[in-house]
Amino acid sequence: MLKMVLILVFLLSGCATMTKEEIEEKRAKLDLMADETVAALIKQQPELQQELDNAVGYAIGDIKITKIPVIGAGFGEGVLFDNERDETRYLKIKRLDLGGGLAARSYKVLLILPERERFDDFKEGQYLYNKGAEASAGASAKDSSEGKRDYQFYLLADGGASATVTARAMKISIDTELTPMAESKTSYPTLHGNLEEDGITSEEPRVWEHKLPFFAQDVVDMGFDLPLPYGIGITYAYINQDLILTDLEVGFNGNGTKPIEFVSFDNASAENNTVQLMADAWVLPFMNVFAVFGAIDGNAPLEFTINGDDWLAQSGTDCSKPILNPPLCAVQGKQLTVPVDAEYHGTNVGIGTVIAGGWGDYFVAIPITYVVSDIDIADSLISAFNVAPRIGKMFDLQDNGQLSVYVGGGYLDVEMDITGSVPVPGTDLNIDYKIHQENKDKWNALIGENWDINKHWSWTAEVGFAGSREHFITALTRRY
Repeated sequence: MLKMVLILVFLLSGCATMTKEEIEEKRAKLDLMADETVAALIKQQPELQQELDNAVGYAIGDIKITKIPVIGAGFGEGVLFDNERDETRYLKIKRLDLGGGLAARSYKVLLILPERERFDDFKEGQYLYNKGAEASAGASAKDSSEGKRDYQFYLLADGGASATVTARAMKISIDTELTPMAESKTSYPTLHGNLEEDGITSEEPRVWEHKLPFFAQDVVDMGFDLPLPYGIGITYAYINQDLILTDLEVGFNGNGTKPIEFVSFDNASAENNTVQLMADAWVLPFMNVFAVFGAIDGNAPLEFTINGDDWLAQSGTDCSKPILNPPLCAVQGKQLTVPVDAEYHGTNVGIGTVIAGGWGDYFVAIPITYVVSDIDIADSLISAFNVAPRIGKMFDLQDNGQLSVYVGGGYLDVEMDITGSVPVPGTDLNIDYKIHQENKDKWNALIGENWDINKHWSWTAEVGFAGSREHFITALTRRY
């Protein structure tokens, strides 16, 4: 319960983008705060110096808290030092208290992290929970809280007064605006020649704080920025394309179907609308993998024409008797044009990958998708294979994010057998049919845009044209 409330409180907070000068000033202020806090604590406890020297790393935070009975909240900032790797990261700290007591104070906190595994977990973002009593007055502080700890915890009060008995939690995360990060502003891995525009000079070591993709730090050290590793999204797609129809089988009144020749097809096309949910992850610096699940609605109007005499001859039906001829003899001497309005519905699942990379303001991406669909007019599962290479240019919109515009081509290969039954006009017969269909043109051209509103949100729109296939795709994605 405490964690849920903490998350809700934290989601309401945010910060504005800072200029390069403001970033440098803020870093210097936090560095000075950390140095003064450590010096003050070592002055009170000289043995603390040995603990710091032996630890993998440590964090210093500056927190301000206000507490009334039942609930309280605090916000702060800090610095995380990695002794072994000589790296510095800057922190955001948020605190929530539930319980009795009053408080209005600020304090410094020192967390010593003795083990590498605990340190690496900590820099990924941590919720710290404990309970117990706190009391402070002036510049001394006492923490008698209880909770499982695998770190050393020290408090240094700045002033104010408090007396509380609470359950409390702190959320500590990397401040990606102050820390020299390699998180890209775009949806593509990108090599940038000049990092100073981001407030990060090329001399500063940049860090990658996420478990994926594998080998991320290696390419970051080469100068690449990478998109956040995980994403979820929703996509809408509309496709209209001409079809090639072959291998007609017909029968009547549910007595099975047989192949038939001498058939003409006209006006065959398909129109699809689909909504897809997608989850993806960058498993390698230039390779994203994803899975999709969605619903399909479509319509494939078509006509086929059958020469009745040819049908009788192929089926071996004898219509020479003066009476009691088989029902199929009703087609004798007729040209049967049968319209089929094949509406269909179904679901699909799919997997895919995107191979992508960029340099400066330009990028190349190759999405590859394999989808299996189950629709109500097909007698088996339907597979579709799609490859859509594209090349594009990125434009910096300053405070409004990044806009990427691209052109390319799309290859789509989908085949299916559809089945159904329609009445024969002017007779009591129902024609049962089975038709093989595939898209007429495998390739078309495409143009699109991807607007990275920020490093978490992006919106894509794409139009396909040329040949006999047209499409429109739009998607909204959230990255983590």
